[in-house]
Order: sequence, then C-alpha cells, then structure tokens
Amino acid sequence: MGDYQNENKTATLLASILAAQGGGTSDGGAFVPGSTPFTLVGGEVDDISPAQVTEGNAGAARMTTYRAVHVNLRDSSGNEVTLGSGGSGGTQYTEDAAAVADPIGTVLNLVRNDGRTGGLTSTDGDNIAARGTNAGELYVKHVDTIPATQSGTWNIGTLSTVTNVVHVDDNAGSLTVDQATAANLNAQVVGTIAHDGVDSGNPVKIGGRAKSTLTGVTLVAADDRADVMTDLDGVLLVRPQVPLGNQISEVKTDTGGTSTAFSTFGAAANLRNYITSVTICNSSASTFCTVDLRDGTAGSVIWTFPVPGSGGVTHNFDPPLRQPTVNTALAMDPSAAVSTITVSVNGFQSKA
Repeated sequence: MGDYQNENKTATLLASILAAQGGGTSDGGAFVPGSTPFTLVGGEVDDISPAQVTEGNAGAARMTTYRAVHVNLRDSSGNEVTLGSGGSGGTQYTEDAAAVADPIGTVLNLVRNDGRTGGLTSTDGDNIAARGTNAGELYVKHVDTIPATQSGTWNIGTLSTVTNVVHVDDNAGSLTVDQATAANLNAQVVGTIAHDGVDSGNPVKIGGRAKSTLTGVTLVAADDRADVMTDLDGVLLVRPQVPLGNQISEVKTDTGGTSTAFSTFGAAANLRNYITSVTICNSSASTFCTVDLRDGTAGSVIWTFPVPGSGGVTHNFDPPLRQPTVNTALAMDPSAAVSTITVSVNGFQSKA
C-alpha cells in the first residue's frame, strides 16, 4: 500500500513538472498554433571542436552565438552530405568525364548590364560575376585572335570601334594600291553615259601633246603606242583620209585615144582605189576631147572630165572618189587621139 502511494506521488510530480515546462503533444499528434504548448529547446555554444559523444549516449545540441542550431545534412538514406558533391553547389561533374543522359545542374545567374559599361574594379584572381542582356544572353568577349574565312555574303552593321585596321593609304592620306603582278596598275575606265544617252555630268577628257610644228617629232615604230598631237591652241591635229605613208600618185600619157591602166593604182588583192585629185592636160592646139576614169580598162566609167585643146582641168574629190571594184586597176580613157593627153592622179588604196 505504501509503495503504491509513492508511485502515485511520483507520477503526479512528473505531470506537474511537464505542465510547468509548457506541456506538449504526443508523437504524431495534432499541433494547434497559438494554443498547443511546447517545451523550449536549448543548445551549447561551442566554437572550438566539441568532444564527440559516444554512440548511444545523449548530448547537448550545438548552436552558434546567434542561437542558430548547427545542422548536419543527410540524404534520404541517412548518409552525410558534403558541399560540392550534391549539396548546395548542385550536381557536380568530373572534368573530361563522359556526360550522363539528361544531366541536372545548377542554373547560371547573370548580372544584367544593358550598356556593357564594364570598368569593374577587381584584382587578378578575384571572383567576378558574369554579365548578361535583358534577354538572359551571356556577354562573351574574345581575348585571342580568331581566324575567319568567308563563306557566302557577310553583312556588317554599324561599327563603333575598329582595331588592327589595314590602311589602303599607308597612313599618309593618299590612296595607295599595290599590285604585285605588273609594274603599273591597269584600270578600265568607262563613262557614266551610254551611247545615244542624254548628256549629263562631267565627261572623261583626253589630252594631247601641243606642238607648233611636227617636223621635230620622232617617228614611232609601226604598232607602237603614240601620243595625240594638238596645236598650241589645244586643237586636235587630224590628217584627212589616210596616213601620209598610204598616199600614192601616178602620171600617164596617151596620144591614140586608148584606155590605159595605171600601175600604181593597179589591181591589188582585197584593195580598192580612192582618188583624191586629178589633173589633165591637153597639148593639142585645137582638138577637144573628154577623158574617162574607168573601173578597169574596159570597165564602167567612174568619172568624165572635159578637156579643151591647149588647156586642161584639175579636180579635187572630197570625199575621195571610190572605185567600185576591189582588185581592179584604175584606167584613163581619152575620147579621141590627140597629141598629147597627160593625166595625173593622186589618192590611196584601202580595204574599205
């Protein structure tokens, strides 16, 4: 009977102590904020390597000077988790190791900097936060030279700063073009207005060498390049019809009224005769005749000259008189026998 009373008193005392400490609820019981009592938990501040507790023994919880309880992280299997291997650093992967399918990693956060102002003050070896755009795009700057080859068309927008510029003016303010394959730069110059187009703009002009006389000009070789010549007023010097070397002349006489071919204006392959001037003299005292220029000795009449006795005629052709047939000699044919008909011819031969 006495023992029972003692045990009852002990239980009553324990209940009183629990009530004084705030009471509580059973394991897994409901908790009502503001009304369910609970017992405060204390801890020991120990920043100097606390002594380990023997397996199975009770021990005081460790806390910081700010009353924060030290927490030892464990995975779902109860294994201790350390930072850098699945802790707050996210899933970590070994460099140069094969990647797993659908790896899970930590999202990279960037500091938004729309103006890319730069100018961060840091020391070599410091940690620097990466910068990005308002769209979350990471700014990347190449610090090494990047080789580039063109494929297709490159579209270049507005450039703010260009470095390592290759100057085509050799930094001297004038355009310089280097050509390794020729002593002189060959350029094709064309005008801005096509043939039969409405004239406008500034024409491409040509120049020449001004000369007061041509007697002192040194002759060039055939097929050489030659300067254009002008007089001292800048007027272009032009010779009519042909070069001087193409001019030919011949004199023929006749007393019997016979059609006679010229030898200098003779038949030449692919060439025809052009007559620039003719002079005819009739030494007969009173006999009038006409003189025909023929396309060959028996050919068609090209031109007829009236030639009075003891007289004559001179005629200049401008443009030159063209003989109709190529490879055919020019002939003169008096209409009567007189003593004597003299015919002088000047002209040239041409393929046209």
